[in-house]
Amino acid sequence: MTRDERIEAHVDLCRLHAGWIYRRIRGRIPLDDLVQYGMVGLCKAADAFDASRGVRFRTFADRRVKGAILDGIRAETKSRDRVQPPPLFSLEALRADNGSPFDQMDPAPLPDVLADVACVWRLMAELPERAQRIIRLYYGDEDLSDRQIAARFGLTPGRIAQIRTQAIQALVRKQKWAAA
Repeated sequence: MTRDERIEAHVDLCRLHAGWIYRRIRGRIPLDDLVQYGMVGLCKAADAFDASRGVRFRTFADRRVKGAILDGIRAETKSRDRVQPPPLFSLEALRADNGSPFDQMDPAPLPDVLADVACVWRLMAELPERAQRIIRLYYGDEDLSDRQIAARFGLTPGRIAQIRTQAIQALVRKQKWAAA
């Protein structure tokens, strides 16, 4: 069997892993991109495969396809994390004022984006203190990584990410409820 025949015969492996991962990440990265990452892994597996070792190609390619998809996600996530917009307001200034940055704003109607930010700011106050602090450290002026925040709290980076994700999901639920 030639390299191209192996690739054509095992495209379903890319779709299988891409679909499984797509559901796990809840569609944050398009399915076509995940399949493409898997195809890169499948092509590399076809190049590196040695039939004389007595291993089936599907078995050999399985981990390489899944690994290539995960590598693609990591690379895409890192590139998104590097380009972060500047904060809309300074948390230091907020601490000095001891109030919301929207308290001193002109009473004229806020644009939709700022209105959403004001809503999120109000809803943040309803979160547990630890979740608020983690959100502020991650997205605020200090812009710390999960590892740096974990060191401050004495937790693992994975737990910090979990708390942050749960807090964001709670904010989204509360925002949807407030909008209804």
